[in-house]
Amino acid sequence: TNMIIQKGTKITLDDYIIYEFALFLIENDIKLEEGMELITPLAEKYPNNASFLYTYGLGLYKQGKYQLSLEALSQSWSNNPYYDHKVFRLQNEVEEILARN
Repeated sequence: TNMIIQKGTKITLDDYIIYEFALFLIENDIKLEEGMELITPLAEKYPNNASFLYTYGLGLYKQGKYQLSLEALSQSWSNNPYYDHKVFRLQNEVEEILARN
């Protein structure tokens, strides 16, 4: 099996391709449920992968599951080896939504 390193995490090439497809579906609001079905097992299999956790958190956010989204985004933030403004922005937006409710 081909392995690659992505943000410090060793993953299979197949899993990376699945992640990229899930990200495409979720970010572009194409098939949110299908994207979540693809990213959820990856977020569980690679609990320290910041990109997978961000994509999972983004999907949860789009599903209106704000508390779960915040948990995934917080994990993504703490596991990211560098500053990622999109994670920062989305995490702040979710925190503001939760503060209002």
